[in-house]
Amino acid sequence: PPNTTPPTTPPPPATPHPPPTPRTPPQPPPPRGGGAPEKNAPVSVLKSFLAFTLAEVLITLGIIGIVAAMTMPILIGKYKKQEAVTRLKKVYSVMNQAIMKAEAENGEIKDWILDCGASFAPTCTADDVLNWYNLYLKKHINSLAVKKADPPSNGVVIYFADGSVLYISTHLYDMNFYINERAYSDANYARPGINKFSFRLNPKVLEAQEDHYNQGALEHSISSTFEPYAFNWDGTREGLIEGKKNALYGCNKTSTNRAYCAKLIQYDGWEIKEDYPW
Repeated sequence: PPNTTPPTTPPPPATPHPPPTPRTPPQPPPPRGGGAPEKNAPVSVLKSFLAFTLAEVLITLGIIGIVAAMTMPILIGKYKKQEAVTRLKKVYSVMNQAIMKAEAENGEIKDWILDCGASFAPTCTADDVLNWYNLYLKKHINSLAVKKADPPSNGVVIYFADGSVLYISTHLYDMNFYINERAYSDANYARPGINKFSFRLNPKVLEAQEDHYNQGALEHSISSTFEPYAFNWDGTREGLIEGKKNALYGCNKTSTNRAYCAKLIQYDGWEIKEDYPW
């Protein structure tokens, strides 16, 4: 008889298994304090990049300290020079404006200046100088205080609002300007040409000065204005530095008086040049 058994359907082929996914080796952590994190990196990774080690911080601070130690003295020196020039120009302007106003009221200063004798033998007292100042100049000068020096026989002291001090001797025509009150009150702190400067108000030849005048020592001193000290100056810049006629007055590091230093600064256009003995 015929074969009625249906043909057998072959089984479907077996589905192949996918190959195993290779394992990614662990990545080393990013270096601390260096490199750039990947975009969308975890917060913990970002923190590791933004941090600095203690050694790095200490090295940075050390470098900053070294730079500061090298630059601060220079910056302080420049500031003190600028402070000195600024206050010198200010007292020069204040005193000469006061003299100009007083002359408008009383005539030329040579007619009302006191003749207080020579510097080595003054004939005026501190009261005489104070009364003269109060009569002619005080109302034209803005100051904190004006009083007799201590001891009073030494003259009169004017205290300005910026902290500077002007000392007027009992022979009147010689004056010392101090950049700050400490320079005036502490002789050990005062340094001529640095925080102490010499000026003169000598509008006419006084009786005690006639010999000096005849010798030419007052050629650059006689003036109706308040001027930096220039007694016996030869008129040259070198003369201000070297003190050719009087080495004691020269504005240099070996001179002790350095009376010409304010005149040197004025001569240089109210500027402290590179060769100034600061």
